[in-house]
Amino acid sequence: HFHVKKSFRHGDFNVRAKSQGGHLSRQVEIDVQSNKPDPNQVQVAPGNTQALLDAVKTAPNGATLNLSGTYNVSSATGAQQSDAGIVINKDLTLAGGTIQSDGSDTVIYVNRGSTLTLDGGINITNGYADEGAGIHNEGNLIIKNALVYGNKAKEGGKGAGIYTAESGVVTMYV
Repeated sequence: HFHVKKSFRHGDFNVRAKSQGGHLSRQVEIDVQSNKPDPNQVQVAPGNTQALLDAVKTAPNGATLNLSGTYNVSSATGAQQSDAGIVINKDLTLAGGTIQSDGSDTVIYVNRGSTLTLDGGINITNGYADEGAGIHNEGNLIIKNALVYGNKAKEGGKGAGIYTAESGVVTMYV
């Protein structure tokens, strides 16, 4: 079995060294862990829509936004483009929680060249739009563990839940 020989903190890292074996044969294991939070894992305040919008804008490309609670969005809160509550302009994962529109706009708009992954049991609901009431996708949409429900296309519209433009790709894991 392993015996802890040395454990210390150095700057932003915890370092622990262990050894095993006798004097003729020795196995050494060194474990180094960062003390800094992972910038690609962003915790968003439960149900705080402004915190969600800020996180979408400021999170690094490739980040995961961990959500809980319900976030109410509209084109007025998003004030970005395409009458959507949230516009994705980079690669992001949204995990957990519920994002809902006030019933007058697309909930999420994914731009060309961007990838949105939905995971962690996230819910996208209550959108209302001509194309893509829940999600309007012109980029790359990956659905792993998500529900897109309760969205409505306007009369003659397309894609109540998800509309994918010619430039878009959807990948679903079931």
